[in-house]
Amino acid sequence: MSGMCAKWAEPVRIAMPVLAVLLMTGCASAPGEPPATTVLRAQRRAEAGRPLEERVDTIERRLFTDFYEESLGLITNFNVVRDGHTEKGPVDVEQSAHLLVGLACKYAATGDPVAQERARRLLTGLDSLDRANGLDGFLPLQVRAADGGVEVVSERFVSSSYTQLLYAEVLAWKLFSDPGLKEAIRTQAKRMLDHLLANNLVVVDGQGRPLPYSDSSVKRRVFGTGRELETLSFVRAACFFGEDDPRRLEALLALRKRIEEDYHYARMSFILHVSVPLFEVPTPSSSWLNLMKLATLVETTGSGQYRRLLHGLADDYRAHQNPFFIALDLIHGPARSPESAAAQEKTARSRLETYPLTNDSTELQNLGRAPYRLRVPPHFVKSTLAFEATRPVPFYDKAGDRYQWKRNLLLLDGNLGGDGRKVFSGVDCYEAYWMLAYAKTLRTGAK
Repeated sequence: MSGMCAKWAEPVRIAMPVLAVLLMTGCASAPGEPPATTVLRAQRRAEAGRPLEERVDTIERRLFTDFYEESLGLITNFNVVRDGHTEKGPVDVEQSAHLLVGLACKYAATGDPVAQERARRLLTGLDSLDRANGLDGFLPLQVRAADGGVEVVSERFVSSSYTQLLYAEVLAWKLFSDPGLKEAIRTQAKRMLDHLLANNLVVVDGQGRPLPYSDSSVKRRVFGTGRELETLSFVRAACFFGEDDPRRLEALLALRKRIEEDYHYARMSFILHVSVPLFEVPTPSSSWLNLMKLATLVETTGSGQYRRLLHGLADDYRAHQNPFFIALDLIHGPARSPESAAAQEKTARSRLETYPLTNDSTELQNLGRAPYRLRVPPHFVKSTLAFEATRPVPFYDKAGDRYQWKRNLLLLDGNLGGDGRKVFSGVDCYEAYWMLAYAKTLRTGAK
């Protein structure tokens, strides 16, 4: 120890804010990494050097083998490593929703009939989960296959779960061509929306208890945020999927008028993201959900207002170069020149090029390590001090995650304590890759 400064040759645990301040002032070098982490870094970087199409093919094979529950047609949230062996984690509705997006976009981009058949099985699997809770539109979030049926692991199916699944089903209904599959999507979506409408747009569990962060009921507002977008997206999706039933549609249109005109939701000023020096709100995970709500509204209304809101929110994260955010903007945002769209596709694809195949939860700590330069000054995202790089961190240097696109892609704090026991499927990469492929067909008109 010399004065107030320190150097470490061995791994040291130290509070992240303290370490960051020491690094910024030049009073510390980054703690050493365990040898296993050093090996993992090299492996992940090497994997990212393989052709992207080859990696996506590998991810697809794993999705439908290692992470696939054949009896349900759905994928698991993660796999667990125990004693050197890998066991499947629980089947997860949200992960399967993003798989449905990927399958729909692959079908739209290539016409692959296998993608449509897999989507059909996925819808059947979601129906079987709904039956486990009484076929009432409130799905258990996670289940395990057991004795020819399902064992509910978690019933927590909150409004954000509906947001993701409804976006997937609206897009899938638009892109798939098989009438039977489209009708299955409509039927399932109507059941879920009936659950919401029957409870005044509040998600309740099997005992009728309101779930936290799931109140989309109509209230008078001066300006709009994600909650008001959620209300609008649920009601517009109900109208969209209710068009086959004139009596039902009449009641839904009355509800829509009440919300959009009497309560002025459609004319609100929406404040979805605020970033000023030292402070930012909300987190990227909230914006991730808000972008899907806006995409649902675009597809169910065709409104230029929602296209512009979507583009503005996606553009707020331009520095993150988030492939999913870019793809959503390309598909659902305002029209742009072919040159601008091609440039955005190139940016998103370049980011996907850094996605590795080894996708586990082993800790990877990047704060203070070359080549990452710390963004100065650090600032608070919501209520958490965020230490960010000046450029997005490549995915091979970020720990595996169930869904990278909802994370802060500039963040340098890693996943302290990650032990590598959870292995993730890479469905986020698969989804973004095929969304970009579909966006390209919209630009060029060719599959």
